[in-house]
Amino acid sequence: MTAITWSAISVAILVAGLGIIIWYERRYNLEMADRYAEGDLPIIDADKAITSSQRKVAKYLVIVVLLFLVQIMLGELMSHFYAENSFFGWNIQNIFPFPIDLTWHLQLVIFWVATSWLATGIYVVPRVLGREPKRQGLLVDLLFWALIIVVAGSMLGEWAGTMGWMGKVWWLFGQYGWKYIELGKFWQILFIIGMVLWAVILGRGFVPAIRKKAKTSYLFDRKHLATMLFVGALAIPSFYVASLFIMPDSHVTFADYWRWWIVHLWVEGVFEVFAVLLIGWLMVDMRLTTIKSTIRALYFQMILLLGSGVVGIGHHYYWMGDNSIWLALGSSFSALEVVPLCLLVWEAYTHYKVYKDSG
Repeated sequence: MTAITWSAISVAILVAGLGIIIWYERRYNLEMADRYAEGDLPIIDADKAITSSQRKVAKYLVIVVLLFLVQIMLGELMSHFYAENSFFGWNIQNIFPFPIDLTWHLQLVIFWVATSWLATGIYVVPRVLGREPKRQGLLVDLLFWALIIVVAGSMLGEWAGTMGWMGKVWWLFGQYGWKYIELGKFWQILFIIGMVLWAVILGRGFVPAIRKKAKTSYLFDRKHLATMLFVGALAIPSFYVASLFIMPDSHVTFADYWRWWIVHLWVEGVFEVFAVLLIGWLMVDMRLTTIKSTIRALYFQMILLLGSGVVGIGHHYYWMGDNSIWLALGSSFSALEVVPLCLLVWEAYTHYKVYKDSG
């Protein structure tokens, strides 16, 4: 009865929350400007040639698709293990046990999502700077192979660690044991180094663009938007450093605190803020929104996103013995996290209509 009651209340909270957000945005004019100044509709250069580093991003996207496909297949394999403890009658758990299937299935989520952000960040660098930084393609290739080594090495290490073949170095190269950060400490460090290299690749384009003198308010606003995006990118490797605080002899309370930092603050906080900033920048680059109004909207959306995310993690509290009200609050605010991105894309669509109607 409690679950039914709070489920009904959560729907009411969700609907009310959506109404409040939309009212607040309209009341304080936080939506984007209706149109550019009369006679100032910019031309979209859809045929602009891509650079060498942008072309190299294609192989990152192939890896994203492959990792996602493998994750789906591992999910199907787990279904067989649940139902029949085998795979079409074949007993393969002696060489591929269920724990490693679950580990890879969860770990691949981190890898393919992170890879997609790495690729998209690299792609926009020449758009931000207006040209290709020297030897950018070389760094992009280096990061790609570093990514392959981390993904393949950590997955093989997790398999060997689960099989008990790692001995005393299990925590360095094998299965570390904490959900979503199962990769060994060595692979965690390499993963952080790779993300730092990614930040350097972005910085080679973003920093010069940010340091340019702004002769017009347009350039100032563009620098402001680029700064927001670059800071959001720097937060990705910075917040993952929390994984290094978990050591084999760490108390479970201490270790699980930092695991939550990774799962809920890094993935559900930093990743989502970066997504909103990145898509906001792309909307501006596609001339679908104005820069000034986009920045204003992004500030509102980040406050909403981070605020709802903090309460949204409350869906875990119930399972730790807290009050059942967290079933409603946690689920409702988790659902509200997608609203900022929807509002941003909706505003871009209204600008698209301006283009279409004006010819």
